[in-house]
Amino acid sequence: MWMMTPGGRHYSPVPAVGYQKAADLGDAEAMAALGAFFLNGNARAGLAKDAARGLAFLRQAVDEGCLPAKLPLAQCYLKVWPDG
Repeated sequence: MWMMTPGGRHYSPVPAVGYQKAADLGDAEAMAALGAFFLNGNARAGLAKDAARGLAFLRQAVDEGCLPAKLPLAQCYLKVWPDG
């Protein structure tokens, strides 16, 4: 679910349904991706901004052992996440 670009690691342009299916199968990185998408909204992925769902996905990703999800989750708890 990742692609490498000269600028670094980025999410691939897979539709949101692909991330949802992967998350349903227990893929913690997909859960983290959905969490970030929902927190910010992502028109390209077809996701409207939904902070409650985003936070839930990040919690689940951290519970499943996804270390990169810890920072955005901590930012949510500290209310540092931009309301945008």
